[in-house]
Amino acid sequence: MGLANRLGLGEFRESDPALHRHFEAIVPSTPPIEELILCSRVTISMDLVYRTLQNLPFVKDVVLRNNLDGTMAAFISLSSTAKSIPSVDESEFLSLPGYSLPNPIYFIHGPLLKDDTGEYDFRRMENESLNSKTMTKHQLLVRKIVAEVLDIDPAPLTAHSDFFLMGGTSLLIGQLCYRLRRQTGINIDIADLFTESTIYGIASMIEEKEHKVTKRELTGVGNGANAKINESSTATLFTEQLYGQDAEYQKARQSRSQNHPLCLIVQAIPFIFFYPSKRALVCK
Repeated sequence: MGLANRLGLGEFRESDPALHRHFEAIVPSTPPIEELILCSRVTISMDLVYRTLQNLPFVKDVVLRNNLDGTMAAFISLSSTAKSIPSVDESEFLSLPGYSLPNPIYFIHGPLLKDDTGEYDFRRMENESLNSKTMTKHQLLVRKIVAEVLDIDPAPLTAHSDFFLMGGTSLLIGQLCYRLRRQTGINIDIADLFTESTIYGIASMIEEKEHKVTKRELTGVGNGANAKINESSTATLFTEQLYGQDAEYQKARQSRSQNHPLCLIVQAIPFIFFYPSKRALVCK
């Protein structure tokens, strides 16, 4: 909080675009603790992004489009040597700050499409891109869940779309974890979501855990149903704390109300036993 005050940062809301939460500043070598630090919101260099993408080995041509939140989407025409959507390795983007990474990235076989006026036809390229056509069923499911959590249209999202770069936060990642577990039956640890936050990465973790559960069932090592329950039990307490008020979740759990006799008895225990003992010790 002290650093936020020194930087002059105000409050942030969940609705604030991810790019609007990134700032840069030059800190003096030995500043007094009360001295204000000048900072400014980061900006994206379109030229730097374009040059970085154009130099990738699988790229034939590229065009960038500004998104409403200030970020950019990239439309990439693949070279003839690329037979499918390439897996974009992070090392290829080391020259770009994380907030500058295009999101989403559309891959197209053949030349970039233009309309009758000679302008790039972005909508047509979105519809005819390879992204949705080559996504697995797990990736499509994760894309749907991520879009629900972020309250955005899933159509532009690709396998390489990153949850955090699309506006995800450490608070929303708990909701993402809950929805993934509820809709897939597989528990993904929150720590893993911080490491693998792309749709491709999350879907790969789900596929890997499903494969392990299936393998245990086929080999007869332990009870498959119990193994699945044990695997997901670590997130149960966290899930109940976050979503105890969720209507669907409450209906499923059939929880007791706070006026239930058993709950009242448990709540009365401290007043009957602990508080009189404490009062007696204080009096002594």
